[in-house]
Amino acid sequence: MLAGVVALWFSYGRDGAPYITNDGYQYLDAASNLAAGKCLCTRVALFDEQIAFGHFPVPFTHFAPGYSLLISGLSLTSLKPEIAGYLISAAGFLVAIWLMQDVAVTLGASACVAAAFSLILITHATAVLYGSAVETESLFTAVLLALVALVLRDIRSQGANRLLPIGIGVVAGLSYWIRYPGLFLLGGAGLYLITTAWRVPRERRVAIVGLLTAVLLAAAVQIRNAVYMGSWRGGFKSGSGETLREVATGTVRAFAHLVTGDRVPVRFGVGLAFLLLCAALALFFGVQTWRQRDSARLGLEGLGWASFGWALFIGIAYVGGVMVAALTTIAADLPRYYFPAYPLFLACAAAFCSSFAKGKKSIVVALLVFSVVAVEARNLFVPPPVPDWIVTKAILAEEVQPGVSLTEWLRQRLGPDGTMAAVEGQAVHYILRSPVVAVIPAAATSRRGDGPAFQSLMRQFRAQYLLVFPGLDPDRIPEQSSYEFVRQLASGDAPTWLEPAVRTRDAVVYKCVGCGT
Repeated sequence: MLAGVVALWFSYGRDGAPYITNDGYQYLDAASNLAAGKCLCTRVALFDEQIAFGHFPVPFTHFAPGYSLLISGLSLTSLKPEIAGYLISAAGFLVAIWLMQDVAVTLGASACVAAAFSLILITHATAVLYGSAVETESLFTAVLLALVALVLRDIRSQGANRLLPIGIGVVAGLSYWIRYPGLFLLGGAGLYLITTAWRVPRERRVAIVGLLTAVLLAAAVQIRNAVYMGSWRGGFKSGSGETLREVATGTVRAFAHLVTGDRVPVRFGVGLAFLLLCAALALFFGVQTWRQRDSARLGLEGLGWASFGWALFIGIAYVGGVMVAALTTIAADLPRYYFPAYPLFLACAAAFCSSFAKGKKSIVVALLVFSVVAVEARNLFVPPPVPDWIVTKAILAEEVQPGVSLTEWLRQRLGPDGTMAAVEGQAVHYILRSPVVAVIPAAATSRRGDGPAFQSLMRQFRAQYLLVFPGLDPDRIPEQSSYEFVRQLASGDAPTWLEPAVRTRDAVVYKCVGCGT
């Protein structure tokens, strides 16, 4: 735990915590609106279902509401929303460290091996960044591990603790409030509770209560989504066009990146070869030991294979659910979605390796952990990308005339409620605090992206201005480079319904004729 605190301190100073980007802008906006006594809503429209709502404010349904609710609650103590979001993520990171060790030891890992495998998480650049970011990954990881910890305790108690099945249902249901992929945890936990009700008569009633609790908690969010957006998924249904082969290949790559990191290019060399050799030896010794089917030697006294099987099943069911989501929605960042299951698999690996970690074979486990840490920890020395809002803020600080920045120019014309459209729209909204229709990359939408479609969109939301960034690298802003119409605007070629309003070195603002009325 102390090592985790040190890791967060390192990230806080180096990465500029709270690290805010992407979804964090909308989480903070929804939390701020709620803390101000308004609706659970957002004033930035990016995704198809948010655009389809047609006006501001947009109900906060594209993301699960739990994280914003927590931020809003902490904001009532006079904490800034950004700090509240950071504290929740940091706490999630530290709790995940504790729960990972708890799960590993409960599965039969020795304390030393569990601690060693925990170092893989503590030195993981992505895990540390999530612990410093205004995102839900750390919190959701802790919830996933808490669910598994409760399941293992219920198996060990053999019905003696009647509250555990209810606790399993509560945690499974709340996971859906934190992230929609919690639905896949709900499926794994639900199957466990159904199996328990069938096999353990004295737990039947409490298992049914736990199952109903989980279903009702998830249903509350789904009913709200259906009321506002006409879909229990909150409208999150735009397809990605990914094939099964692409998703399967992406899954393999995602887990490879989780092990080796994704900031430093991985090349086959001595370090990676040594890691693979240690992993092969650990697998060989582990399988050799497990074939003896001696629970005492496996360190699984009193638990048998059921605990290990259920722990793995919950993790695998979650991964399978994410794969289905990647096939049917715009969810494409597989390393990010798989990350919450990674500490669970590390805990299972710790229990597996503890089965043979005796005498000289312990050296294999030590070298395995060392090799993984050595390969992945290189990523700690590469800072993460500069958050979008910092780059955008610097561009908006450019002067349109002596003493007047582009930020001031836009605020003077928009006021508190004036609407605009923008590339990097979520970051622009975070800076200006005005309603913004954000341009989404073409690969993440089913909407048209030509001139008439943009004109219709701006008129629908009464967006007076359109902001583009010709000075930015196209690779950094795919939402600008993926549309021919927006690329033409960035180059200065605009239709008659867009009048050039102001230009700086890296930004151009167009005024939409007749859109603000």
